[in-house]
Amino acid sequence: MPRKRGLGASTSSLRRAYGRFWPLIGNQKWPLAGSLGALLASIILRVLEPWPLKFVIDEVIGSGDTSLLLISAIAVVAISFMRAIAEYFNKVILSVVGNTVLAKVRNQIYRHLQGLSLRYHSEARGGDLVVRVISDVNMLRDALVTAILPLVGSVLVVLGMLIFMLFMDWRLALISLAALPVFWLASMRIGSKIQEVANIQRRREGAMAATAS
Repeated sequence: MPRKRGLGASTSSLRRAYGRFWPLIGNQKWPLAGSLGALLASIILRVLEPWPLKFVIDEVIGSGDTSLLLISAIAVVAISFMRAIAEYFNKVILSVVGNTVLAKVRNQIYRHLQGLSLRYHSEARGGDLVVRVISDVNMLRDALVTAILPLVGSVLVVLGMLIFMLFMDWRLALISLAALPVFWLASMRIGSKIQEVANIQRRREGAMAATAS
């Protein structure tokens, strides 16, 4: 039960954060569209990457056709090269978008802090506020901008591989899926512990920064 509450609280917090900062993210729609295009290209190439090896195993090993082996080797190199380019552009564009949104969020937080009363600043821990402006905003960028598209990409890669596995050998695909519930439960358990430790670390960092300040 505590894990469910933790998961629900995390989902609710993430939803509120997106609702609050979506206008800033939405202003970057064209760069995000370019990053999404590069991400989709990377996903397609990653799914296609094992296919030349399939031809090597199914055709070349039995027949000894060196020309097909050469074509498969060139295909592997070409697909890997194009996928690396697509991932490079995806990461660069996401970094630019994330830093742009990060600067705007920090400006908003700074203006908000300037508008707070002197009584608040006299009672608040200065070091803790610094950590919130510096570290917490970085984590917010990672959660809202930098991590979301790679997460979507990973899900699409898994779905694409699953479709291909079902197409090639549905029995082997079902055997592979048998471990999915165990993996999901283990991830939920570990994720709950990570969240608890991260909260403790965040409070300790704030206290340490306040002491240093």
